[in-house]
Amino acid sequence: MPMRSKTYAVLTAFVIAIYVEPSLAQPAKKEFKDCQDCPTMVTIPAGAFNMGFSPKEENAYKTALPKHKVTIGKPFAIGKYEVTQEEFEKVMGFNPSTRKYSPRHPVENLTLYQARQFAQKLSQITGHRYRLPSEAEWEYAARAGTDTAWYCGNDYKCTKQIAVWYYSRNGQDSPVGSKNPNKFGLHDMLGNISEMVEDPARIAINGSYEGAPIDGSVWPCQPNPSYKEFEGGCRYDIHMIRGGNWADDVWTIRSANRLSQAASIPDSNTGFRVVREFP
Repeated sequence: MPMRSKTYAVLTAFVIAIYVEPSLAQPAKKEFKDCQDCPTMVTIPAGAFNMGFSPKEENAYKTALPKHKVTIGKPFAIGKYEVTQEEFEKVMGFNPSTRKYSPRHPVENLTLYQARQFAQKLSQITGHRYRLPSEAEWEYAARAGTDTAWYCGNDYKCTKQIAVWYYSRNGQDSPVGSKNPNKFGLHDMLGNISEMVEDPARIAINGSYEGAPIDGSVWPCQPNPSYKEFEGGCRYDIHMIRGGNWADDVWTIRSANRLSQAASIPDSNTGFRVVREFP
């Protein structure tokens, strides 16, 4: 082939590599901050995973069954750490935490609505959309490609390196990032502080993943005759929390485990991390 033809072929391939499927292109930076006081964010690639407990897993609670495949169709970013007391105070102007040991400790003792307000203020400051993760996004980010009880493996002894929980704590939560990250580079997805997600609680309604969405979106409540006293027959006053905390046992901090909490009542063992959407 003449040199001119070879050059043309190489340039053509280069142009195709850049412009084919631009909507599927991965964000340029894996780790970034949108402002000086913003949380450090980590880009999570699109992909699929199996959500929930394996049926034969020891103490596989029915609230996280059946195990089902979920596809996350586009990349998103999630906080590398739980939102810290320093970050929350700089954005919101106050620190609600009961344990003010250091600015790097996770913020806690706040309501779901205050966590949402923090995300909304970040959105106003940066011009990007921040929000709480869906329950599926949270588990996908926590598992980081694993399918084991904990993202470090199936032997609970490995959690000593990756999580702050009852038998590995110092009688309190720890500064964020004190344990090893998962394969996505996220710290404290298990243990330390339980984390709020956007999904309303369904444990009291159907107690399983039957009928759950498979696209990673929030699972909205549906009317249920048993809860007529609540809006639309749904428990919007209770929401899901994930990951467990420093006072929990090792079974509670598994990647699949799910608990619920009142949306308007602060809890000193619960905090959150945020998601940032890409256009």
